[in-house]
Amino acid sequence: HTDDAASKETQYLRRRCFNCHTTEPPSWRRSTLNPGKIVCNKCGLYERTHLRPRPLRFDELRA
Repeated sequence: HTDDAASKETQYLRRRCFNCHTTEPPSWRRSTLNPGKIVCNKCGLYERTHLRPRPLRFDELRA
């Protein structure tokens, strides 16, 4: 697995979110806080909105 935004996904190299380490999001985004890294859609939107990384236990914190 890689969290490098420049790496292309292949059958041997799978992408992984730099923040939460998920490997199967609906889409990928480039990290605004960590240039050159890739994040999942949830983490990317959170970064853009709050200008900080998404908490790893975000869903639990909202409850």
